[in-house]
Amino acid sequence: MPTISQLEEWVRAKKAKYGPDAHCSQPFVSEELRREAIANKPDAAGKRKTRIALETYSPEAYSAWNELIEELMERCGCNPLLVVDLLALLVHEALRTELAEGMDGIGVALHGLFKLKDYEEELRRWKVEKRLRRLPPKP
Repeated sequence: MPTISQLEEWVRAKKAKYGPDAHCSQPFVSEELRREAIANKPDAAGKRKTRIALETYSPEAYSAWNELIEELMERCGCNPLLVVDLLALLVHEALRTELAEGMDGIGVALHGLFKLKDYEEELRRWKVEKRLRRLPPKP
């Protein structure tokens, strides 16, 4: 996900190549979208969003997430409100609990996970694979 400065450079390059009237998708500012999602204000029809979605790019991460949600749903009596509140409580407690060397529970967990693999490289790899899956097959 580019920063606004990187996006600006990209736009300059594309504008030079295709001209100012070329069409492209609408860019979004992640920080703004997250603030709006947290506020979840009603739209013009008074509706508020209820669906939680997260693009992982990784089929393995997708499967692991759904396996976890399935297990939690069973333990929480198939109540999605309880599942979300339980996950939120666990994460908030991990954030508040200082465990080692000034790190909270999330920091300790991240430190351990980053020892297992390069998550930035894995994300780049999965994004490339997703992009390649979208391309039409070559004749």
